[in-house]
Amino acid sequence: MADENRPLVDVYWDVMMEDPIELEPFIQRVAAGEFGAYPKQSVIDFLHEVEQDILGSIATKASALALAPSDVEDLSEDTRHMIEGLIRKYAG
Repeated sequence: MADENRPLVDVYWDVMMEDPIELEPFIQRVAAGEFGAYPKQSVIDFLHEVEQDILGSIATKASALALAPSDVEDLSEDTRHMIEGLIRKYAG
């Protein structure tokens, strides 16, 4: 079923509600056209939106768990690298 008229984030959450999936396998399915023909920029925008959500979660959990600033920065940097890698691999 083609979903390209829907924001990719909505498609992602629908998929997650049916069967939780890691981010990369979802992006693989998007790249394969399973949900329709999404332009590369839509994929990039989606991945940056997910990145911001993850970074926000890191900040929230860091406060709750009293994580060291260096640990927060390491987790944040790992997230940025993961997202940039997915962009290069699937939308570059």
